[in-house]
Amino acid sequence: MSLVIQEMRKDYLYVKLVGNRNFFAEMLRGLCQLGALANGNSSKKILLDYSEVELNFSYYKSSIFRLLNVYENQLDNSKIVCLVINENYLEDGKLFISLCKSRGMNNEVFVSLKEAELWLKSL
Repeated sequence: MSLVIQEMRKDYLYVKLVGNRNFFAEMLRGLCQLGALANGNSSKKILLDYSEVELNFSYYKSSIFRLLNVYENQLDNSKIVCLVINENYLEDGKLFISLCKSRGMNNEVFVSLKEAELWLKSL
């Protein structure tokens, strides 16, 4: 997973990713890398910008549960995570966030970086 930008902003850690993902395994590997990055940072708030990531593989809704299991095992639940995603994946992103919330995580998904930043700043 290509980390293009990783910077500490005033109230949160900002991470921007770009590029194509050709295999589901790349998504899983990327989540592990992001977990290590987020857990190694003192910020409680994280904005993950996936808006320029394209998925070049088919997946089933059940794959979202597998992503969730990896995400849950890799990331400290006390972190507040905001995802910015490509509008093409919004339905699946909302499902992922809904599942995260059902497991006690404080996450949200947006297609607008500005809206995501406003949400994080409101907390």
